[in-house]
Amino acid sequence: MDGARWAIPVAQVREVLRLPPLVTVPGAPASVRGVAAVRGGVVTVLDLAVLLGRGRAETPGSIVLVSYGERPVGLAVEAVPTVRTVDLSAPESGALPTVLDAVALCAAHLLASEES
Repeated sequence: MDGARWAIPVAQVREVLRLPPLVTVPGAPASVRGVAAVRGGVVTVLDLAVLLGRGRAETPGSIVLVSYGERPVGLAVEAVPTVRTVDLSAPESGALPTVLDAVALCAAHLLASEES
């Protein structure tokens, strides 16, 4: 996503996985990369780049699983380079990532999709 760095609060993250094989969903919005089998269940995988208005990600390599209620939702991302503590009040710590409320982002998309 053009070198942008994003952070998701660890409390929202269930798991980070390599991108499993995806099955495309005919007629789904561009933000839906497809569905994947994860731990015996089916997970909808959304393209984070599309959700952020940055066009479709070229080569997602991982999914970040978050919970939307009881339902897991995957966010396709290019990479998860590290899991670390970020002090957002310390600008001298280099280029700070933009913090996302991933659950709210997924909820907004899923609610809009259900209403259409």
